[in-house]
Amino acid sequence: MSAPLIMKWNFWPKADRDAWAALFRQGEDHFDEDGAGCDWADGTRSKFEQAYGHWLSFLDRNRQLDDRAPADRISIETVWLFKQEMEARISGRSTADRVKDLYVIATALDPDRDWTWLKNASNRLLQLHPHELNPRRSVTAAEIAAWADAEMTAALSMPDTGGWERPIRFRDGLMVGLLIARPLRLRTFVAIEIGRHLVTDENGTRLIFQPDDIKDRKPHEWSFPDHLLDPLERYLTEFRPALLRGNESKALWASRTGGPLSYAGLQENLANITARAFGETLRPHAFRDIAATSIAEEDPLHVAITPGVLGHSTLQMAQKHYNRASSVKASAAWQDLIYERRRAGRTNCRKKRDSHFRGKVE
Repeated sequence: MSAPLIMKWNFWPKADRDAWAALFRQGEDHFDEDGAGCDWADGTRSKFEQAYGHWLSFLDRNRQLDDRAPADRISIETVWLFKQEMEARISGRSTADRVKDLYVIATALDPDRDWTWLKNASNRLLQLHPHELNPRRSVTAAEIAAWADAEMTAALSMPDTGGWERPIRFRDGLMVGLLIARPLRLRTFVAIEIGRHLVTDENGTRLIFQPDDIKDRKPHEWSFPDHLLDPLERYLTEFRPALLRGNESKALWASRTGGPLSYAGLQENLANITARAFGETLRPHAFRDIAATSIAEEDPLHVAITPGVLGHSTLQMAQKHYNRASSVKASAAWQDLIYERRRAGRTNCRKKRDSHFRGKVE
């Protein structure tokens, strides 16, 4: 059996567990500094813990996990080998992100050491593999919302056998419906807790997040979608208890194992159900892309609402989706014009305009 690609925290060497714990130690007084990771949000901490687990697993599989101090193991030679292994398994951009995460962790573990070489290597990889706007999805936000409603309706029509199929189907429909209506980042979405993030009071039912819960480190509050309030009540009173099977949990999303749904579990489940429902795998960020593009296409004059919907701090990302939507619409209209003119037999005009179109868009 091959070694796992991520070493879980309880399997880390003691030196690494101690060094990691020190990152989050609060100073006892004004003269005692906090650990370097004390200001990390919960999601950031989980992300870097997973990233460090990747690194330790790599060292272990390559017999480099020795008794040296954790920072001493991060050398040019080992990082180069780490990069080579990553590139054989994952995309160039994902590899660049792993090296960037390792740089952040290294500077936290030993802030007095000169990590310029690792910073430069990380920057070069990021420049070689920039993030690109995802290709436009064939499915729309409205179609996803309609599928979610239909899935919950189908679950209610299933016979109640006491198994997990019916509650899982209803839960999946509710999750997808909420994710397209309130396209949170997955780490925030899966971590929703009842009473902490999902709050019902005299002001209604809301999703409330503190700076530590959100990537942009700002507080956010959204109303829970009106059309999902009844399904939410049904899920909380019937299907969630059925999944938890008597276990106690504050997590909104329950799994078939009787506990909270994990990040990896939701990620895999989302990929499977969207591939089955829409013929294409929609990763979590695709929901954010689809929501932003839908706003830009269907209500471009109100593209400024996009940061509020997605939790972006500026309009920069929203404008990228607006630009793409405008391009898609213009291209479609232009192709229609070309087709009409070809049917009318205006060949010369078609050739001229088609050439101009290719030069502008490609």
